[in-house]
This record gives sequence, structure tokens and C-alpha cells, in this order.
Amino acid sequence: MIETTTFDVARCSDCAADVVAAWDLIGDEMQRVCPHCETVLADESSFRALTGSSLRRLGYAIEGEGPKASSCSSGGCGSCSRA
Repeated sequence: MIETTTFDVARCSDCAADVVAAWDLIGDEMQRVCPHCETVLADESSFRALTGSSLRRLGYAIEGEGPKASSCSSGGCGSCSRA
């Protein structure tokens, strides 16, 4: 499923990074924004679709992806009382 689902990615000029686009209601219009700084991602030419596994190179991860032993929900990260 990760290989067939795509996500809109664009360049955020304020963050100077490629980010997964989020949707936000601005006024009465839905617009794609940076999920980190909320800058409107207006440059349509910078958008591209990436598969879930391709997001890793941008620093994103899909919940449930990868070995359970290293996930935070199992205590594998060592940052909570479950570790």
C-alpha cells in the first residue's frame, strides 16, 4: 500500500526544504500549506507526487512502517516508561 499511495510534495521557500503539503482553510478557500510553518505553497510547478517509501529521503515516515521493535509505541525508542 505504501508504494501505491502518493503524497503531494513541494518546496517551502520559508523552510528552504521539500515538504509534504497539508491542506488548510484560508478565508473561504482550501489551500496547500507547509505543515511546519503554514506558508502557502503557491508555486504549482514545484509540486510532485511521491510514494510513501520515497518520503523517507525527506525525513518523513509512515506510521506502522518498519520493524515494530524500533517504534516508539513499543518502547523501542527508549524515551518512555515502556522501554
